[in-house]
Amino acid sequence: MFALSAFSWILFIASFHLVLAKSPYAIGLTQVTCELSDNNFAIIKRCNLTKTADGLRALNIHIHPLQSLDHVSLKLSLFRKTNKNYNPFFVESTVDVCDFLQDYKQNIPWGMIYEKIAKYTNINHSCPYNHDLIIEKLIISPRGLKMVPIPKGEYIVNLKIISDKVQKLISQIFFKRYF
Repeated sequence: MFALSAFSWILFIASFHLVLAKSPYAIGLTQVTCELSDNNFAIIKRCNLTKTADGLRALNIHIHPLQSLDHVSLKLSLFRKTNKNYNPFFVESTVDVCDFLQDYKQNIPWGMIYEKIAKYTNINHSCPYNHDLIIEKLIISPRGLKMVPIPKGEYIVNLKIISDKVQKLISQIFFKRYF
């Protein structure tokens, strides 16, 4: 019985990879929002999606901090839409950005995320941050998400920026898995 279950999982993963590899639209960004919890923290210069030449959507976020950021954490939560409401789904994690960026390979899950977005952002060193924080033209590639086993549906990734243990900004990234 165990061999059959293992074989079933192998078939599932293999078919999942084939579906994502053949469809550039298996996952798509649908909306992004950015909201300040503290107006003295920053100015949001840009928070939007732009269409690329091949029809995908790219994420753009540009934040101008109004003060030096010396102690920053990032809290990530994933929500899935069920019965017209978004409910927590599987992931909630917080990372101290200042410690993490000193050696990001020590934290495997966050390190994997960071490696995927590093070339699209200027957030590439440890604290303090005395400059604008930018994510530009980040495309969520279906090939980059082949190993993420989430079912078809609508999702929100909540990203909360916390500075000095107080939430300062929340960004919500909406996406859809089509199959």
